[in-house]
Amino acid sequence: DEMTWALGLRGKSNLTPTSTAAPGEIPSSGVLCLDLSFNRLGSEFAVSLSHALIHDGWLLGVNLEGNRIGMDGATAMVEMLVTNKFVAAIKMEDNLCVKNAKGKRGLEMMKGLLG
Repeated sequence: DEMTWALGLRGKSNLTPTSTAAPGEIPSSGVLCLDLSFNRLGSEFAVSLSHALIHDGWLLGVNLEGNRIGMDGATAMVEMLVTNKFVAAIKMEDNLCVKNAKGKRGLEMMKGLLG
């Protein structure tokens, strides 16, 4: 139905960004963690993904390890975390953004946002 597509395929999440849900309250079906590691994905993909996740209330973790994500992609992911309080973990090791000093500062900023 069109409303479901407009709101997201899974509809509204049962969790709130500040909830301390017990393990039994976390949904037991659907994608909660997305593993996109080692796929040669670049910054353009990370920017698109960050836009898709800004208002997602279901995904708890994203693994982007071993791709080709630069500072633009890493920055977009950090900016997404400011709005999306559901994503609790993003793995970014072995990307272009962590292979230089600027990238390491960006990862420290991500860690700070994640708590």
